[in-house]
Amino acid sequence: MSSDSPTRPPAPAHPRPLAERMAASLRAEFGPDEPPPAAAHPKVQRIVRLWQSLRPGPGLLPGRRHFDPLQAPDLLNNIWLMEVVDEDPRRYRLRLVGGALVEAGTGIRKGQFFGDVGSREEAASAAQVFRHLERCRRINWRRGPSALGYMEHVRELERVILPMAADGVTVDIFMCLTVFYYADGREV
Repeated sequence: MSSDSPTRPPAPAHPRPLAERMAASLRAEFGPDEPPPAAAHPKVQRIVRLWQSLRPGPGLLPGRRHFDPLQAPDLLNNIWLMEVVDEDPRRYRLRLVGGALVEAGTGIRKGQFFGDVGSREEAASAAQVFRHLERCRRINWRRGPSALGYMEHVRELERVILPMAADGVTVDIFMCLTVFYYADGREV
């Protein structure tokens, strides 16, 4: 393997099974006109409200061009963008990765396909969520343990996935935001 090839972080000696980690999560899926869960972190609530305000019309999704990072500079550290790549079977490629994700040790990097992050089972589970959201055009929120087995050092995380569409209809990118809750009480 060349040094330019993507590598997976080493797995912990005894990771909890993915199903066990995911079962401990709070989840919600909601429509573009619905509010985020009341229990959502203020950063999550703010990015959802901002996304909703960017929608160019009823029944339409905002596109990447509608989002100006200057509208939410305090959220940029937690934002990551996942583009839909129709011509590649790996399908989902990271276009932007905020500093909080790097600091937390997620192992994701700009330009990397999501299937190259974590175990094959973890990547397949994430791809299933993105495929579903691509079809239904809804918002997905989750708070709980990391889906990545090597992230056991993060007590909990909270993330929201917001579909975006250049034409207002066909999802071509997801704007995501993740907040990390560490065992020492820090929220990043």
